[in-house]
Amino acid sequence: MMITQAVILAGGKGTRLREISAEWGEIPKPMVPLAGKPILEHQIDWARKSGIKHVLVLVQHQAQKIRDHFADFSGNDFHIQVEEEPEPIGTSGAVLRAAREGWLEERFWILYGDTVFNISAEKMIRAHLETSADATLFLHPNDHPFDSDLVEVDVRGWITRFHPYPRPEAGNGGQAGPLANLVNAALYIVERSALEGYSSAQSPVAKSDFGKDLFPWLLKHGAKLWGYRSPEYVKDMGTPERLRKVQKDWSLGRVGEQGGWGAVFLDRDGTLNARRGYVRNASMLELLPGVAEGVRRLNSQAYRTAVVTNQPVIARGECTEQQLQAIHNQLESLLGKAGAYIDRVYYCPHHPDAGFPGELPEFKVPCACRKPGAEMLKQAQREMDLDFSKSWMIGDSTVDVAAAQSVGVRSILLRTGEAGGDQKCAVRADFECMDFLDAVDLIENRFDRWSREAEKIGVDPGSCVLVGGLARSGKSEFSSALKYVLKNRGIRAHVVALDGWLRPGSSRTDHSLEGRFDFAAIGAAVEQVVTQGDSGETILKVPVYDRARRRTQDKQIDFKINKDDVVIFEGVVGLELPVL
Repeated sequence: MMITQAVILAGGKGTRLREISAEWGEIPKPMVPLAGKPILEHQIDWARKSGIKHVLVLVQHQAQKIRDHFADFSGNDFHIQVEEEPEPIGTSGAVLRAAREGWLEERFWILYGDTVFNISAEKMIRAHLETSADATLFLHPNDHPFDSDLVEVDVRGWITRFHPYPRPEAGNGGQAGPLANLVNAALYIVERSALEGYSSAQSPVAKSDFGKDLFPWLLKHGAKLWGYRSPEYVKDMGTPERLRKVQKDWSLGRVGEQGGWGAVFLDRDGTLNARRGYVRNASMLELLPGVAEGVRRLNSQAYRTAVVTNQPVIARGECTEQQLQAIHNQLESLLGKAGAYIDRVYYCPHHPDAGFPGELPEFKVPCACRKPGAEMLKQAQREMDLDFSKSWMIGDSTVDVAAAQSVGVRSILLRTGEAGGDQKCAVRADFECMDFLDAVDLIENRFDRWSREAEKIGVDPGSCVLVGGLARSGKSEFSSALKYVLKNRGIRAHVVALDGWLRPGSSRTDHSLEGRFDFAAIGAAVEQVVTQGDSGETILKVPVYDRARRRTQDKQIDFKINKDDVVIFEGVVGLELPVL
């Protein structure tokens, strides 16, 4: 299963990078230092760790400096070969020359010398061998898709088309519509045999590029090119701005991260884009204010992002899957213009109810993926190697909250879109936020602050905790943070919001606490928990208060409370209860 050769394309001069450090002098771009050693050395370290025995470095500028630096790296089981190109002949041109010289093994990696990465070689090799691809390309979104080479793939992952940079805008002599933010990351596994047809059709000195020339030619002539998608770290550092980002990522430890990532799952309609009934075409999609900035901030925090959206328009026959892809391309395009990106988009095309004109019977079925089912989240966890305990869900409906809570993901309900008014599930979100940026601020800042305060509190199993405070003082957020702090201590906790017992406006006697709250019902519920003793499970029925509409919902939440569980009563009215 192991691939024992890596070809590193190290022809860049690094001219643009010298503006941020004149002390480097005349060095090839791959010799630019990162964390005290050249980027090329980081790549070679990865190669050795990944079982590679032979590294072929193809250089067009200052080859001797590279030879001198790596003179002592070769040994009995590891060899570095540095070859200088007589003239610039492009990325694939250099590799084709290596093939003619007999330097290439049957199967090999191709790395670009201006790329910083940390990926699992084993996983990508496994994907390459299982698909029997002629070449496997690492694909991912980035924050600058408009000056990157983009790739189209079909639903199975096979590459269907290349869109090299520069390219005209959609509708201006370019592609028919917006493209997905799926970037060729310039990291490949290639079968030597795949190069033979192209090599024989080209002049030995012809200049050619992988993304612009060789791969499109192979695709046209029937080669099988697989798109390997992964959230693992791959970034180019070819400009001063990108190098600074890589340096920051390195200092924060993000380059070395391997799996178990935290993610922010995102509902689509009403969360990212305005609700306009069902979005049926790309022109109907409009980002909500602050969404692009918020997603960009999540990207900078190294959270993986995944859209998980119910799209019954497919089942209803109102939108094809190709049209839905165009809608999601538009979403990614609008985010990309603002320097933001989504790692994956997952959608459920099903709808269980029949009776719509033009509906598609094959999609009119019950399923596990339609929220509040959690299959889309589970699929993302498998494919992106995510850790639910580090993850969040941002949505505007109770089905979003229920899906998140069913797998232990922290839930945020927005006041945008439906603002929880769907009332399809009897749940209360861990957190409620005014809009998307408010939710991002909670994830970035407030949750950690509340958690640090909660860590100071000693709570025994089986205790009742009361959290009071003025309106908008943060007591709801603090209560949920305390719940997760206790969870990390191995203690199950429940947050019971006392605002569920607010009286309807018509039955309030005055503006005092006694006039606004049903004290008798609250007292009975609290006493039920306080006096539980060593009995078995207690079922506490709690009404749900709709904060956005300022009324109590018809549904109730059933809390199943065991004797060792902690119950957190949240609400200033609790300060008036004698039983507490």
